[in-house]
Amino acid sequence: MASKIFLLKKKVLKEIPNDELPWKVLGRLMIKTGFSWGTIKENEDVTPQQYEKALLAVKEIFGKRL
Repeated sequence: MASKIFLLKKKVLKEIPNDELPWKVLGRLMIKTGFSWGTIKENEDVTPQQYEKALLAVKEIFGKRL
């Protein structure tokens, strides 16, 4: 079973607009959260605090919660 952070990463990748490069969005998320989104693997776990921080960063970038 995939971890919550990996599933969030997959949702983020689907939400990236066509005119935006994925590495730019993942880079902005990395700056906001402090961990590398490009290297998140399917079985990777994060603390509940890190996951909440990730959700807030996604909301800030996309203007909505995924």
